[in-house]
Amino acid sequence: MSADSRPLSIPKPDIGVGLRVIERAELQTMSSRTRARDELLTEPVLGQLNSHAAFRLIAAPSTGLEEIAFPFLVYEAKSDSSSLFFAENQSAGGAAKALSLLQQLSSDNDGTESPPVFAFASCGTLWEAFIAFYQEQSESYHLLPISRKLDQTCDIDIFHLQVMLLRIRNWVLSVYKPKVELMIKKLLTEYRGQTN
Repeated sequence: MSADSRPLSIPKPDIGVGLRVIERAELQTMSSRTRARDELLTEPVLGQLNSHAAFRLIAAPSTGLEEIAFPFLVYEAKSDSSSLFFAENQSAGGAAKALSLLQQLSSDNDGTESPPVFAFASCGTLWEAFIAFYQEQSESYHLLPISRKLDQTCDIDIFHLQVMLLRIRNWVLSVYKPKVELMIKKLLTEYRGQTN
């Protein structure tokens, strides 16, 4: 607690990238085919799963970021006067939060493992990339580097970073989003079974 009894704020990453949540107003302008395809990542569905006592599903990483759900990438930047170590620690904290949001989906879903998330940290021109995952056997979060330290002043390193981001984007579209939607669908089926 702080001196005036308010809870201390948790450091948040500078950037968090997650799945887009469709707002209620936007739902009304969508075609029925598009609405059916994107039903699972909407305010009404996520709100239902959050309001039910048996689920209490929290999709957004923090208040004020309700437009994204289940972040898959976090980024923390520090200036040249800081240390890359501090950026790495803060991005690790953001990755752990993102993994805990995913863990809610997988814990009740027949042993389905939650997908990993990515964490990036930079200090001045130096960058480092990590993959973070939850290991069921040890019940712990792990953060492993997936590249050497990259320097923004080096053309090859910039290209390497762009390739990593493109591969992450392709993975999100082909693996991450479908897996998260499947886990939400299982929870929604269970929720509707309890409320009928």
